[in-house]
Amino acid sequence: MLVAAGLLLAPVAGYASAPDFFQRHEDGWFFYKDGRKKKAPPSKKEAQPEAFKVERARQEMESRLHAAIEQPTEENILGYLTLQKEMIDRSYQFSQVWQKVLWAHPDLDPRVERPPSQLGAILASMEREQKVGGYLKDLAQRAGLFFFFSSHCPYCQREAEVIASFGALYGFPVKPVTIDGRCLEAFPGCTPDAGVATSLAVEQVPAVFLVTRGKDGAPAVQRVSTGFVTLDELAYRIWWLGRFLEEGKVL
Repeated sequence: MLVAAGLLLAPVAGYASAPDFFQRHEDGWFFYKDGRKKKAPPSKKEAQPEAFKVERARQEMESRLHAAIEQPTEENILGYLTLQKEMIDRSYQFSQVWQKVLWAHPDLDPRVERPPSQLGAILASMEREQKVGGYLKDLAQRAGLFFFFSSHCPYCQREAEVIASFGALYGFPVKPVTIDGRCLEAFPGCTPDAGVATSLAVEQVPAVFLVTRGKDGAPAVQRVSTGFVTLDELAYRIWWLGRFLEEGKVL
């Protein structure tokens, strides 16, 4: 009996001899320590997907497209369409953020000054007409137009009507110059050319020139148009050229 009791108590004594045995209660009664080394979990840096690169995606798109065309297998076409969808999704996300940024920064939005809607375009056009019209009426007090034409030119006859309307609308003086000696109905009191057309290198008609004074007070002459132009186009060109010449800039 004493021998048996000694055998039973021997393991207990062995455990009790370890000073930290009862102190490791968090290990539980069925604690088993595996002596094998455990693999360290992958770091967060390794687990993260590779950053999306636009240039790399573009090259991959071309590569997959070429592969799908050269070998139109289901696998090749699926690979191309999959990447294409990802690119479309990213483009949509980009456009949404783009719009949000423009709303938050109207100074970067070109549609604020040039509205794309029909009503906005009409209002912008009206505003431009008022700005252009006011300047042209003021410019007419110190500038004029040379209008070169030929009586045999059908475009000259139509352009003469435009020039006459422009002069009446903005009060612009017009000097009609005929290169064949004959006048047009819109300008019965025309002036025959006396070498001015040659000095201004007029080779085709109709031709319109703006005559004004530069910033230094010296006369400034600038070609406005050659060929037929509408009234709106003519007004815009003279508005732009007039400001340019009066500021002393060289075209």
